Amino acid sequence: MEASLLSEQFPWYFQKQMVDDSDDFFFCHNLLLRDLDSNGPGKVVSTVWDKVYPIFTRIVPHSVVYRAAFNLTFESSKGLLHSTPHRDHLFDHNNFILYINKVSQGDTHIFDDKFNEIDIIEPVPKRAVTFPGLLHAQGYCEKGEKRLVLVVTYK
Repeated sequence: MEASLLSEQFPWYFQKQMVDDSDDFFFCHNLLLRDLDSNGPGKVVSTVWDKVYPIFTRIVPHSVVYRAAFNLTFESSKGLLHSTPHRDHLFDHNNFILYINKVSQGDTHIFDDKFNEIDIIEPVPKRAVTFPGLLHAQGYCEKGEKRLVLVVTYK
């Protein structure tokens, strides 16, 4: 999977910031776009979802998928350990992350509502993790590395 996603034939789209107050860019390949008008299922925008969805379904029981994307991130331009803590949605949901490649750092940081760090998830290649829609932050990787993950929000 990693080789296909990082090939010159796979389309990536520049995103100027990770969260609202971030200066750091990343690349994204959206599979499902979130429905901004309701809390309904996401809209399929990539044929790659047809290959990803059966895998996701085998791993995670769910009733609805709100958003799905491959994210390709890099080191922090400001030397930060992680991005700004955020929630992917303002309604009840769960998060799924599949770590695809090896990086020397790039943990996922989980926070409580008072922004106290309560968990750190190491980015082990081919590891899938799920957690409730808590505040979380993507850890930056080392200079010269790239962090490749599949992110899905669901209920």
